[in-house]
Amino acid sequence: MSHAGGAYGRGRRFSGPKRREPSIPVEKKVEMFILRNSRNGYFTKFSTIMTKFNITESETWNLVGMLLSAGNLESIHDPTSGEMKIFEVGKKYEILSTGRRRKMEEKEEGRGGRQGADGRRGGHPRGNKRAQGGDRKGTGREESARKNRGRPNAQKEDRSSAEGRRRGAHEGAGDARQPQSN
Repeated sequence: MSHAGGAYGRGRRFSGPKRREPSIPVEKKVEMFILRNSRNGYFTKFSTIMTKFNITESETWNLVGMLLSAGNLESIHDPTSGEMKIFEVGKKYEILSTGRRRKMEEKEEGRGGRQGADGRRGGHPRGNKRAQGGDRKGTGREESARKNRGRPNAQKEDRSSAEGRRRGAHEGAGDARQPQSN
């Protein structure tokens, strides 16, 4: 009796636990990640390494220091944020020019100013939410008008009763404040 297509699926017999290849150390994974980013035209930010590889800041500093001292990676600091950007040796100007080219292409495609649904620049990408009656709650006036539909004097009554409550609270409480006369 053969188990070729039986309970184990694809015609294989169960052979026990799968053999795993030896895991790659984090240092090597980080280095490969930085090199791949550099070849694709991107810098790798210091903070990205911490979050992507889930390592502490001090471990990241040790790791980056080791990789930089090995000689195949370089770093610069972002002029606006001051954050360290790491890249493959000799790729600095290539990555910078690739970044400029990407920004120019984005502007040409209209992504630079977020084009709305109506085709105009600026605003929300799906158009003007208020004009469309969007998915957000209205202002207080719109909401109270919705509540008071079919009640023609509802807003007037609400205002007058609210004023009466305010006056009553001051008058009945023995408040010493009196209107000032000039």
